[in-house]
Amino acid sequence: MCFLLMPVSICIAFELLPKEQLTTLGIISYVFILYAVWVHSWRMLKCDIFVAAGAAILPIMLGGMIGDFTNLRLYGVVRPFFDLP
Repeated sequence: MCFLLMPVSICIAFELLPKEQLTTLGIISYVFILYAVWVHSWRMLKCDIFVAAGAAILPIMLGGMIGDFTNLRLYGVVRPFFDLP
């Protein structure tokens, strides 16, 4: 999975595309990663698809909340990734 998103990561890191296309690539890669984690947790845990969805989204939600809280404490504002200058 890491190798599939390598060109996307390079485009985003070096800002090779306009801002709107970078935002679209970021959202598409986020959805792809969420789907891949859901499939892996569904197959590994051998549970209901809804339990697998919860197991897939929980680390992403916790990471997002911790990142937002850190940004709020450090910079006084919480900004989404596509709102960066």
